[in-house]
Amino acid sequence: MIDKIKTLVVEDKIELAEMIAAYIGQNPAYEVVGIASSLADARFILNTLKPKLIILDNYLPDGTGINWLRKLRTSTEPDIDVIMLTAATDPQTVTSGVRLGAFDYLIKPLALTSLNDVLQRFKDYYRTISSTTEFKQSEINRAYGVRRDSRIVDELPKNIDVITLRRVMDIFVDDQLQTSSAIGLLVGISKTTARRYLEYAVTMGFLEASINYGSVGRPTRHYKKNA
Repeated sequence: MIDKIKTLVVEDKIELAEMIAAYIGQNPAYEVVGIASSLADARFILNTLKPKLIILDNYLPDGTGINWLRKLRTSTEPDIDVIMLTAATDPQTVTSGVRLGAFDYLIKPLALTSLNDVLQRFKDYYRTISSTTEFKQSEINRAYGVRRDSRIVDELPKNIDVITLRRVMDIFVDDQLQTSSAIGLLVGISKTTARRYLEYAVTMGFLEASINYGSVGRPTRHYKKNA
């Protein structure tokens, strides 16, 4: 069993910080271990409570989140994951966030649906890297795929749209097996269209496919969530 993801919220507006912390705390995969209103407080909590994820504002009383992230990448804590949550939209800050390996970059004012999407993707990413000792290509695709999902609208093939893809993916729970026929009925699309989305999810590493030959009729292709 993978432990809860210890999370630190770094935000100087206390009401917003508490709202973010409360929202994250509702997710059973996460545990908020602290709220910091300054970089000094953030460094103390990081050193004492060892969070695995930091929700990081950029504009703080004693410096910028981006500069702290830059220092983290060259410190004894280079593997800490960071989600930027800030009003900073200037090219230098945004591109620095990407180059310094921020898992995602959310712009204020905060939409909770966007935060929820990022938390779900980070959970999948974290569980993949935490439970795998030797990566196969499909697992690498999955680990990188959940990170790319925030840019998925721009990267999807022309015959795949993000809304339908997410509806398809939302059906898969644990190790349940699904067929293209069943997915088509559940989503309200044709079997052929369902197969196209399922095969795309396989190539991205989100799903894995197997063939059931059975005893009568044609072999059936089954899909399940990539563990």
